Amino acid sequence: MTEIRLSAKDKKIINELDLNARQSYSQIARKVGLTKDTVQYRIKRLEEMKVIEGYFPVINTAKLGYVFYRVCLKFRSMTPKKEEEFVKHLKSNKAIGWISSFNGRWDMIIAIWAKNIIEFEEILSGLLLGYEKYIQEKIVSTIVYFYHFKNKIITEVKPSARNPFALADG
Repeated sequence: MTEIRLSAKDKKIINELDLNARQSYSQIARKVGLTKDTVQYRIKRLEEMKVIEGYFPVINTAKLGYVFYRVCLKFRSMTPKKEEEFVKHLKSNKAIGWISSFNGRWDMIIAIWAKNIIEFEEILSGLLLGYEKYIQEKIVSTIVYFYHFKNKIITEVKPSARNPFALADG
């Protein structure tokens, strides 16, 4: 795979799309100091080069009537084959928002969408049924707000009124 070098303006465009991909070309152009047509051309070129491969929605689960629960799991004596089976089992449930595996304090974190705590408890007990002996520790938390911190690898992002949660240096 060939590394692609991006100009400072391309990096700023990518950063703007990362913050809000629904912005118009004109809005992005004003923020990065280019014309609307230039921004449109550069975005199309970035898509053709597969630097930008798609755009993803940020879903407000509360507006859909769901509560977002995070379940952190620490495994005990779970073989890779058994973990693969467990992941397949989790993926088959429509209430699972995402699954992440880790090396560290937790082996896996899953997100579950449920209408209320009773529904959540039913979903979770169904998911863990038959796997209880492999769970050493479990914690559950309700996610009220979920902030996705943008990467600083492409362009330096400083906290601002528009993006107060950007990671600052220091």
